[in-house]
Amino acid sequence: MNPRISQDDIIYFIITDRFFGSNKKNADPSDKLIHGGTLDGIVEKIGYLSDLGITAIWVTPVYKNIEHIGDTEPYHYYWPQNFEKLDSRLLDGTFLPQNTEMETFGKFVDKCHEKNIKVVLDMVVNHAGYESQDNFDTSWFNRGGTGDIKGELAGLPDFNHDNPDVLHYFINNI
Repeated sequence: MNPRISQDDIIYFIITDRFFGSNKKNADPSDKLIHGGTLDGIVEKIGYLSDLGITAIWVTPVYKNIEHIGDTEPYHYYWPQNFEKLDSRLLDGTFLPQNTEMETFGKFVDKCHEKNIKVVLDMVVNHAGYESQDNFDTSWFNRGGTGDIKGELAGLPDFNHDNPDVLHYFINNI
């Protein structure tokens, strides 16, 4: 199988937390924010996806995200706190190790490829999660006129890609 996406592929977009997994089956029904879908749940449903004619899946980011801010949770996983770790909420240990090292995502991709399903990982490179700027060098962010970190997207700390260190970090992370 050629893992490159082509015009002939049928891509299925998955918001991992909303899809399927043991954490979802055992989720607290009163929790309206986190639904418990996992990468393991996607592995469990690869046959189903293949039967639909899907040849590639596009999954939401897998980075360690913030836990919550006020009454909101990062169910979509676009509020990264650490770009070098998986978020443990996206693993349930059914098919993948519960190890949050990025190698676990590689194992996920391998399992998909074994079933001839290609994987596209959605990336976040323009911002960090709310209140996550302490995890990065302060020079990595765009700043407003008052010296405060400027949030370009709903107040999220905005990375300064004119800084060569930021650019190098994300090129190597990808």
